[in-house]
Amino acid sequence: MERLDLAQAQAIKKLSTPRLVGKLIRVGYSDEASEAMDRDAMLAAWAVCVADGKDKPEQWTQAPVIGYGVKLERKRLEIEERKLKLKGEKLAAERAYKVSVVNLAKRYGDAMGVF
Repeated sequence: MERLDLAQAQAIKKLSTPRLVGKLIRVGYSDEASEAMDRDAMLAAWAVCVADGKDKPEQWTQAPVIGYGVKLERKRLEIEERKLKLKGEKLAAERAYKVSVVNLAKRYGDAMGVF
């Protein structure tokens, strides 16, 4: 604990015993070895691990490879094109209805109160 700063030492002392066991197992201690230790020994072992930097998760040395599916992308583009086409057809149908003779006659009749 001498190699740690005050905040790290206090944080280690606050750890519960089951949490200490889990942390020690994660850095490589066996189940039996960590459970055979008393609390002071576990605190000292974990302090050494923290001082050595073993408490940090391993960093990836290589970026994960993400696949690119050409077929999947084509299918997605086809779906998007189909959606746009349907949206355009719907707007054209609404526009045609608004300017149709029957609709105009109905609107003018409603406005005048004739029908």
